[in-house]
Amino acid sequence: MSVMLQKKSLECGGIRFTPEMIEVIEDGRVSRRLPRISVKRIDLGYGFQAARPKIQACVGVVLMIVGLLPAWDLAYRFEHGGTLRPYYYAMLMAFTVFGAWLLRDSVRRGYFLLVTTESSWEKLPFRSIAEPDKVDRFLQEANTELGYFVFGRFAATA
Repeated sequence: MSVMLQKKSLECGGIRFTPEMIEVIEDGRVSRRLPRISVKRIDLGYGFQAARPKIQACVGVVLMIVGLLPAWDLAYRFEHGGTLRPYYYAMLMAFTVFGAWLLRDSVRRGYFLLVTTESSWEKLPFRSIAEPDKVDRFLQEANTELGYFVFGRFAATA
């Protein structure tokens, strides 16, 4: 009689630990995979969840400015007359929406895992509103069941 071992995986807030890798789940799909072999250290942090928040905020502001430029042109054409170019305005105003989204995303705070690999680092944000107790339980299970040790975990409650 053969015994089949079932591979266990743990998931919380869009981050999944498996015996072979760490995965980021977005909209039900795996968006990033980090092989366990390349992982050197995992740290829990709280703060800006964007990987590079300053750069993302600057790009968002620039896109919003570029997207708002057609508003002055549109006001001028309404006042003085001229040909309206709706596709031009719609395209450039979309920059405003995308820039605002980037800016909002760059200042979002929450829990994340900072995974240091052989060649770089990755910031893996917990997507849902993760409560400290839920995150701590998840990380304790990842440690005991899969052997992932995360530095900076919350103090254990008695």
